[in-house]
Amino acid sequence: MRQGFVPKIGRQFGFLYPIAHRVLSLTWWPSFYRLAKGNRIVVDLYVIAWFLGEMVVAVLLFTGWVVFTLTIVVILVILLIYRICDMLLVVLYSLTRSAYKQDADWASRNRTVILSFINLFEVFLIFALLYSVLPRGSFNRDISLNMMDCLYFSVVAGITLGLGDIYPIAITAKVLCMIQPIIILTVLLTMISYARGSHADKTYEEKQIEDMQKNNDQPE
Repeated sequence: MRQGFVPKIGRQFGFLYPIAHRVLSLTWWPSFYRLAKGNRIVVDLYVIAWFLGEMVVAVLLFTGWVVFTLTIVVILVILLIYRICDMLLVVLYSLTRSAYKQDADWASRNRTVILSFINLFEVFLIFALLYSVLPRGSFNRDISLNMMDCLYFSVVAGITLGLGDIYPIAITAKVLCMIQPIIILTVLLTMISYARGSHADKTYEEKQIEDMQKNNDQPE
């Protein structure tokens, strides 16, 4: 989509798309992606740092080497929720504003697909961590789930497999189980869009401009 293009509310675009286009501009969200100003190395390091940090926390929870106090758990939950929101807004930004249709070589598109794969694994890991800090009695088992059970349940719930051996009982656990597949589906849509996106694709207003130029070129 042409930079600086802002769809107007009206018959052409309706009102939902123009509103979403403005909301997902990311100018109001404290996103590191915006602060990086398109520096791909910085963005790559940012994504990898989050992923590695989440893996370290998962290993600490799995091994029991560190006892997580209530304060640490609250900070962890806030950081994980921020990361999910940050990732989701960037993904929706790419889809809604047709960023995947911008001119780019195959290497740039493949890089974005790889980042989307990392985001996909991140979603599984983040929700596993969120499930692990839920209070006892959130699931059908009498005991609290260990980290491996939470990771297993996160994957099973995320791909909507639903084996039924573990299922949520508490409202918070049910809400998380409803949100997770939606986020995973959104990340997958972005991955597919970038994978098949081409610089040859034309957005709506590019076709409109092309048609106008053809009409102007026609002899009267």
